[in-house]
Amino acid sequence: MPLCTTRTVASWPTREKIKIPFEHFGYFAVKTFFEQGFGQILNLDVIIHAISEIRGSTSFSPDIDAFEFEFYPNFFYRPLMPSFDIVSEVSSMEIENAVNQAKKELASRFDFKGSNAEIVLEKSEIKLSATDQFKIKALHEIVINKLAKRQISLKSVESLPADVSPLGHSRQVVKIKQGIEQTVAKQITSFIRDTKLKVTTQIQGEAVRVTGKSRDDLQEVIAAVRSHDFPAALGFQNFRD
Repeated sequence: MPLCTTRTVASWPTREKIKIPFEHFGYFAVKTFFEQGFGQILNLDVIIHAISEIRGSTSFSPDIDAFEFEFYPNFFYRPLMPSFDIVSEVSSMEIENAVNQAKKELASRFDFKGSNAEIVLEKSEIKLSATDQFKIKALHEIVINKLAKRQISLKSVESLPADVSPLGHSRQVVKIKQGIEQTVAKQITSFIRDTKLKVTTQIQGEAVRVTGKSRDDLQEVIAAVRSHDFPAALGFQNFRD
């Protein structure tokens, strides 16, 4: 449910009083708050800076549960335009399915019987353990194959070097990367800017938002990004008209 109700410009008074609960503070949380109620906000950094100053003030009272202020909405308001987000996300269900399939193969493999080899999923990390470096390599191949069969791009997979103990026991971690790294996000925004299409881009945490007046321009951006080889597996979501 939205934190505040969307209204048209015509229905707004000349000034607007906004009350934001402190649990909603934070750049992107407040940005979402404003976008839900007032469209895209110009000079949002000014608002966030003001909130940060108040929170960091020595006179700030922890008993106050909200920050209330007045502003002129027509100064900040800009009608929402079509947009979408470029993301890099791997389904946790697909990761779990791949790991379960890898475990089944491990249990049926004759060369692993009695070896105490293990595959453990912890959040976005797959932890492997085996009695020697040869078995850890075979275990790693099983996991990578199962991830590929679940349509998980290897661009989203990072295999850390195997750790071999003096006694020969081996461990290895396979990380599933979630979100677009800042360096890749900058590559994406630079690439889109070079297309000369009439769109704007904004890095928002681990995603890139693309906004434009024309849906055709947005479709062209999607086609261009899909055809380019970026170092991350990219997807498109949160389409807004």
